[in-house]
Amino acid sequence: MSKKSVSINLAKNKESLGDKIIAWSFTTGKILIILVELVAFGAFLYRFILDVQVGNLKTDIKQKQTILYNFKDKENTYRNLQDRLALASSFSKQNNDLFKTFKGVLDLVPPGLTINNISLNQDAVSMIINVNSVSALSGFTSSLKSYPNVQSISIDKIENRTAASTITVNLTINLKKG
Repeated sequence: MSKKSVSINLAKNKESLGDKIIAWSFTTGKILIILVELVAFGAFLYRFILDVQVGNLKTDIKQKQTILYNFKDKENTYRNLQDRLALASSFSKQNNDLFKTFKGVLDLVPPGLTINNISLNQDAVSMIINVNSVSALSGFTSSLKSYPNVQSISIDKIENRTAASTITVNLTINLKKG
């Protein structure tokens, strides 16, 4: 039987620099490959999480669209009501100002003057009045001229009724804008 000789060398074997670089690059390369695979696997799992979230969001959107669709008629009714209330409020303010002007003009009517007909619109008051004397008419017109909301006064027609001892006057009072 032949014996194999075993050699034990306790001295350090010198490796070349190239062998050391190759050994280091293989070790480092393996670590880098493992890290890249871990990052890729994490991105793969994160993609599944994002897909689940997108699916949930699409479901929520469809549910909310259904709710909005069901409330569409009520929303239109509500908006229409709000628009009409805003419009009525603006007319109410305008009419309130117009009413105050109208009341102020009527408060200026002196004794001895009778209003037969009166019409009111946004920018003018038309009156048909009977007056007993010219002085009452001139006092009334001068009072109207000094009224703050009156822009101008025009006497459209004067008719003297001697049988009734009155003067019938058609009067137009132009109001200031705003």
